[in-house]
Amino acid sequence: MLRADKLKNDLDRVSDRISDADEKLANIFDRLLRGALEKEIQNSIKKEENLSDEGERELDEERIRERIKKDARSKGNVNCYPCENKGGCHEICIGFAFGKYLARAGDSLGFVNVAEKLKQHWNLCEEETKRTLFLTSSWDEVKFNEDHKEDFDKLNRSSDKTVAIVLVTPMGLSLQYLV
Repeated sequence: MLRADKLKNDLDRVSDRISDADEKLANIFDRLLRGALEKEIQNSIKKEENLSDEGERELDEERIRERIKKDARSKGNVNCYPCENKGGCHEICIGFAFGKYLARAGDSLGFVNVAEKLKQHWNLCEEETKRTLFLTSSWDEVKFNEDHKEDFDKLNRSSDKTVAIVLVTPMGLSLQYLV
């Protein structure tokens, strides 16, 4: 389970690193993650206050993931993957892969499938999409470097484009890729 105090530190650290590259993308990350986590953090603190012993403040990562997806999908003028509603190209793209890294082809929430959708989106919306936030619960750095990094780098090599991949796990948040 996620610990609320560690999560706040992780949010600040990852947001600061993204901000160094793109302040607008850091603001999107901040609003999306903090908004999705705020209620969970408050609930965990209340729960801890009601405990007689020194229990840790733990968060329900599945509820957090559902809030992130719901909040991302509710943003206007944003492309989301996966998403039921397909629209035009927008400046901001949010991908979330809260499934297995090498999920079956039918599992749209696996990292590989969402990464492929993002690459297709970048090709289709090359002029419009400037910022991409990719949240995932699975990461394989070797496979990413072998199968996706070159495409991610190439499709986003313009100085006006930024992509951040953030790993969201029971251990916390960490920035895995930033260009």
